[in-house]
Amino acid sequence: MSSLAQQIAGDVAQITGDSKGFGIPVTFSVTMGETTTTKTVNAQVVAHGLYINESGVAVMSGVGRVMVSELNLVAAGFPTRNTNKSLSLKGVQVIFTDVVTGIASTWIINQCFGNNMSGLITCTLGAFGTV
Repeated sequence: MSSLAQQIAGDVAQITGDSKGFGIPVTFSVTMGETTTTKTVNAQVVAHGLYINESGVAVMSGVGRVMVSELNLVAAGFPTRNTNKSLSLKGVQVIFTDVVTGIASTWIINQCFGNNMSGLITCTLGAFGTV
């Protein structure tokens, strides 16, 4: 019998990874030493060009978020943790295609926050460029 926490983690994996719902294909790529690992999993993405800075001023800047299940990343074979077992996705390259325009863009993970109860990882993205 699974615990409620395990059920929640499974639900998060299913919801974020559901291509018939809000999940879209997102490619994660990281280079460690001479090895590059690139995997595509479904995740939820929010990206926008308008950002409110620390002073409350609206500025044009590529910012966004990706919400992904750690279970889905690990199942795909993508490394999520460092040797200290800490979540380690900063600097990972993220590529996804805009659902409306069909334009693929490349982003870099600036920060990530993991939820140890649900397995949801929320990452803030910085613009990297257009593929």
